[in-house]
Amino acid sequence: MRKYMLLAVPALLLVAVASACGGGSSKTVNIPGGGKVSVNTGKLPSDFPSDFPVYSGASFQGSVSGGDSSSKGTAATWDTGDSVDKVKSYYDDQLNGTSKWKQVATTNSNGSVSFIFQDKDDSNKGGIVVISTQDNKTQILVTVGNGLNGSGGDSTPSDSSSSGGSSSSGSDTTPSSSSGSATEVPSSQPLPAEATLSSDFPKDRVPFPSGARVTSASNIASGGQNMYIIEIYVKDSPDNVNDYFKNELPKHDWTSSTTSNQGGQFFQAWGSATEGEGVIVSIEKSDTDGYAKVALTVTVAG
Repeated sequence: MRKYMLLAVPALLLVAVASACGGGSSKTVNIPGGGKVSVNTGKLPSDFPSDFPVYSGASFQGSVSGGDSSSKGTAATWDTGDSVDKVKSYYDDQLNGTSKWKQVATTNSNGSVSFIFQDKDDSNKGGIVVISTQDNKTQILVTVGNGLNGSGGDSTPSDSSSSGGSSSSGSDTTPSSSSGSATEVPSSQPLPAEATLSSDFPKDRVPFPSGARVTSASNIASGGQNMYIIEIYVKDSPDNVNDYFKNELPKHDWTSSTTSNQGGQFFQAWGSATEGEGVIVSIEKSDTDGYAKVALTVTVAG
């Protein structure tokens, strides 16, 4: 249910939390939904797959391990002095060759490259490689684990016919039962309870679609930065909500670095002119009919 956590949290969590950890130390952080992640800046954790290709000569920077009941795994970052193109070529070869990991999608945006991959024998195992430039070095972020690419009802785009990027609020809808049907149709789940958004969340810089319902909210302050981990439900299709953020965030001085769409699950990563700031958006169909579920990870200067 919350497989977005290991995709959305790690990149910014490493920036916002790892600075609070000394070399070789770790820190555990609670995340929405009852999960936990552990940040380590010393060495690659033992639960990182030993058969996943790691770029030769890259310097390990830190890792995040954990998740919740449905999504578990590890995200790790490395730095190298080699170019983005050279690192991209390496992962092109590794994820399209004899490795047990196969590439299923790739994106290129503003000098950043992303590979979404799966285990050849188990599509529920997989993750994403993001290659970008940070502080005149090439940064490699690998997120890999279980429950990240699984298929199911969540991964199919909503049939909502509403148009445009914004949405209107509405009550929970549950489909009526169909008597005499040969196939049992799962009922819609009720909307999660509302949560309170922190009063200092920068809504002037990261707006929500009209009528968005906040269902989970937490924030972390570390190293002069504030990170907010937010879940919202929007009465609209994932496609329209994806378009909303693609259209709105540039108006607030965010620059796109990565976008992807895998089976109706959308992923966006954005940066700003201020070093260390960023927005990660993950969008998918929810278990409540007519609603999209959105995970937002926002890091801004404190």
